[in-house]
Amino acid sequence: MEDFKIYSRLLKTCPSPYMYGEVAKNEDEIVTDFIIKDLNDKTCKLLNIKFDDILGKSINDILPNIVDKALKVGEDKQIYIEKLDGWYNISCNSISEKGHIIWITENNEINNLRAIQTLADAIPDYIFYKDKESKIIGCNKSYSQDLLELDRSEIIGKSDDELPIVDVNCENYRIKDLEVIESNTTKTYYEQVTLKNNEVIHLETIKTPLLSSNGEVLGLIGIARNINERKKYEEYLEKARSEALANIAHELRTPLNLIFSSVQMLNHRYKIVNNKTNQKDSRYLNIIKQNGYRLLKLVDNLIDSTKLNYENVEFNPQNYDLVNFIESICESVSDFANQKGMNVIFDTDIEEKIVGFDLDKMERIILNLLSNALKFNRQGKDIEVTIKDLNENIQISVKDEGIGIPDCEIYKVFDRFKQIKNKKVNSKVGSGIGLSLVKSLVELHGGNIQVESKLGQGSEFIVTIPNTICSKKVDILDRISFKEKFVQKIEVEFSDIYA
Repeated sequence: MEDFKIYSRLLKTCPSPYMYGEVAKNEDEIVTDFIIKDLNDKTCKLLNIKFDDILGKSINDILPNIVDKALKVGEDKQIYIEKLDGWYNISCNSISEKGHIIWITENNEINNLRAIQTLADAIPDYIFYKDKESKIIGCNKSYSQDLLELDRSEIIGKSDDELPIVDVNCENYRIKDLEVIESNTTKTYYEQVTLKNNEVIHLETIKTPLLSSNGEVLGLIGIARNINERKKYEEYLEKARSEALANIAHELRTPLNLIFSSVQMLNHRYKIVNNKTNQKDSRYLNIIKQNGYRLLKLVDNLIDSTKLNYENVEFNPQNYDLVNFIESICESVSDFANQKGMNVIFDTDIEEKIVGFDLDKMERIILNLLSNALKFNRQGKDIEVTIKDLNENIQISVKDEGIGIPDCEIYKVFDRFKQIKNKKVNSKVGSGIGLSLVKSLVELHGGNIQVESKLGQGSEFIVTIPNTICSKKVDILDRISFKEKFVQKIEVEFSDIYA
């Protein structure tokens, strides 16, 4: 106390509230208590207490939980003090071995937000303010009453994991808050939350940094909007578009079948009459056939993607050797790849793996990924197909050494009708349906697909499916029928790749 007497007279006249006292620490040097030995009139007035009533008492008796919330020697903390109904900066500094001073300063920057509270309360969107630790420091009526059905006082000073919102990754919220605060930039997020009444709502949330008058980041301001009606309208439009495309695709099937039948009849006629076709006629027939297959691929992709989009597709998993299955596909594609000056290299860390999967759909997945690899690979470069046993999962990788995907475009690789913009390749290649369809087929198996790519170095598509078996084995007749159709499937899948 002798050390403090030197400063006591000066501090008594200080315009800022302060307390002098001794701190208690545990074995980890964490402050557990603060016993008040002195304070000035400003502190008494702020806390509405008498000097004699507080002397010798713990600070927790006056400001509950303040030690846990804010008291760290040598650090400044910004907290909401419920008793004072405001935000304050708490600073604890040492002036001797045992003596410490606590400064209590009102945070006017945050408390001034109340000046716009009336305006914010008139806005139907959900508005909230957070400090740098993701604690809520203010909100409007829509946020407290309409969204959370709470009084504002029950929200202030709390973090997301303390609010009655279920089925929410609060850690992800905190990470997004930090993105805005640390980057000092405005960001938009789309989130789905389940409220305590089990209502599910979709939110479009714009978060922007909350700045002080000198440009210091104090936290963030968030404005969230319920977009359930917009989502319903978007889903309606998407369904209408998909159904229209599916109807068009079905209508195209009939003339396509007639074209294929006509090509087949012409080939048969040439063989009977001349026992061969002349070179020019053969070339024209091949052009008709190849472009017919190209249209058929587009039609099939449109129909299947529409079915998958509305869960209207048959899933027929059967137990079969996945290693042998994929290796056979690679061998069948090798001749085609060799004509393009490429090699398909198959590698596996297991010789056999019986897994439950839909043969037709898995074939579609592998053929589509190989088709993409052949389409965008460089001539003379290899395409690597690998299978790895990851115990609970099986990993299938298709890797090329092609043009790669720009970082700014990779996010839309699996979006339907989206095409990657790359100056090194014709932007008109493909319909933008194939990889979206692959993603849906993989997810139908309970798996996932991801892509790793570097511009100018190539791409790797990694499919992961569960290592499980089902009750049904592959029927030998089904397998024979499957093989008979396989050659045509390759021709259809690779129809948009030209020599």
